[in-house]
Amino acid sequence: MDITSRIDIARSLGRNDYQLSRLRLEQQEAEQKLLSIQQEIDRVRAERSRLEGMRYSLADDLWFEIFDILILDEDPLELTGAEFTEAYYRPVTLSHVCKAWRELILSGHGRRYWTRILFRGPVSSKGAIGPLIAFARRSALPSSESLSSLKPPRLDLVFMPSQHTLRDLHILKEQIDFALSTLVFERPPWKSIAYEAQDPACIGRLIRSLSSFFPRLLSLRLALAAPSSGLISEATGETKVLMSGPFHLESLHLQHITPLRFPVGFYASLRRATLKYPGREQQLSLSHLTKFLKNTPVLESLTLHVAPAYDILIPNPVHQLFEGNHPNKPVLLHNLIELKWGFLHPKEVHHVLLFLSTPCLQSLTLYLHNTTEDYEQAKTLFLEKPLKYDSLKELHLHFVEASAMVWRLRSMIFPNLERLSIENDDFDTEELPDLPAFSSLLHIPVMPSVTHLSLFRVRLPVDCIERALACMPAVRVLKLESCRGVRKLLASLRVATVLVGKPAPVYPFLEELSIINIADLQFEGLAALIKERNTDIARPAGEASATPRVLATPRKIKALRKGVTGSPVRSPNVTVPKDVLDEGEEVRPLKITKVDVRGCPGVSREELESLWDLGVELVCGDRRGRWVTEVTWRSS
Repeated sequence: MDITSRIDIARSLGRNDYQLSRLRLEQQEAEQKLLSIQQEIDRVRAERSRLEGMRYSLADDLWFEIFDILILDEDPLELTGAEFTEAYYRPVTLSHVCKAWRELILSGHGRRYWTRILFRGPVSSKGAIGPLIAFARRSALPSSESLSSLKPPRLDLVFMPSQHTLRDLHILKEQIDFALSTLVFERPPWKSIAYEAQDPACIGRLIRSLSSFFPRLLSLRLALAAPSSGLISEATGETKVLMSGPFHLESLHLQHITPLRFPVGFYASLRRATLKYPGREQQLSLSHLTKFLKNTPVLESLTLHVAPAYDILIPNPVHQLFEGNHPNKPVLLHNLIELKWGFLHPKEVHHVLLFLSTPCLQSLTLYLHNTTEDYEQAKTLFLEKPLKYDSLKELHLHFVEASAMVWRLRSMIFPNLERLSIENDDFDTEELPDLPAFSSLLHIPVMPSVTHLSLFRVRLPVDCIERALACMPAVRVLKLESCRGVRKLLASLRVATVLVGKPAPVYPFLEELSIINIADLQFEGLAALIKERNTDIARPAGEASATPRVLATPRKIKALRKGVTGSPVRSPNVTVPKDVLDEGEEVRPLKITKVDVRGCPGVSREELESLWDLGVELVCGDRRGRWVTEVTWRSS
């Protein structure tokens, strides 16, 4: 290699060194710039997070209200499978969402979210003792707040699942021993106990072990998985649970267990009672039921799932039953406002309710058995002693066979009824039954005070529609779900009826219309009805509906026969009273402001949105399963 070549190589190396030095400098500058950019990104993100926190921040009281709904309002015992477990451990889930939620749920005010303590399986098993101790500690009063004004919450103990058999009594014993050793001292009395079992011996063991805690309980829930011939489930004999008062029980839930096994005074403060005896066997007699109810002077809500054995005969004449010295005089439930009765045979609706005097009853729900029998003799008794519910506001009727309803409620009078719902619970039959005429369903079919009407899985014949519309002129909310004949009903709502001696719109007070799961709903009929109701523009004379067809009002109804007091029960006038439609006023329909068409494939999104232009204020559709305004609908 000559000298010139060496000089050129040296020059090239020098240039490379210079370039590398310059690139390293640029790299350092770029890294500094990237670091500065990243710091600025972090600062902007932190500022955004702070602003979002300010935008969506809520006061602690509001968060606690939300947590109450998510954790406390739902009854886990009504759930099954994974939902059951998830409901009990929901406070754990929510406490891991973010630091703010965790601080609230673990605070002194959040102790109430840890009071539901679930015993599931052996306490000594791996992974069981940890959650139990954690719930016990988090529900206790913190030492830093021991002198504060906060009252320690009372515990709800749940012994689950319902799989304890005789050979599993040691599991129950472990659970009870843990509760007695860990959840008693320095704590207030337990609030509730819930337990389900397959064997009555386990129920007996629980009661004997914890009977001293029963008098101060506010809620008790005991259930057998199946009927049993043991002393726990039968009401024969005089064996009762031994305990002394005073008693504070307010809520009772028994399944396949007789309430007569507890002392008479145990129900002195009872306000809510549920007795379940599912199945075809008549495990509870009517006499035992009335005996139990006589010991519930302040009962407000009663739920029965039982077809009672009818062991009390109605005297002839029936008014003897209401005399002061009659041994089977109806039980007076002066405070009862809600009654739900399932598995009730249709023929016994009148016979059973005859023995319950409920002057303040506001809500009645009946689940009728299907039946193919006809009870001609029962019909004669209906008119002899009708049951009049002056204070009843809500009537919910469930049936499996339409014939089960006919004549069954004609023994009742509801002069002030406001809400009526009729539901078909037969999901095995695809063909829907016809809605029975109200004249055969109710003693007095004209109900001028009904404002809410709900029908589920029934077919609406034309003649039935017309008479039903004329019978209930004050309907404000109409709900039709999975029904047939809706198109004809919508057409009938556009005609007129004769009220107070002059034509008036059908359902002039209708404001809310819900048509749910109607496959053949045609939007044109719905839109025409809403347009006619919501606009003040007079229709052209050439339109077919300009001269509306008139629906005849029902015939006048004769007065009922004399009741127990000897005075005749007068039927209300079939025309609408003056406080509903005044004779001096022009009858104009109110605007339909709420429309629900969920599950109706015949209504497109564009058609539903067009209702805003017709004056509808709130809509509910498949896109949003709740009532929303136009702004919310279009912005979501």
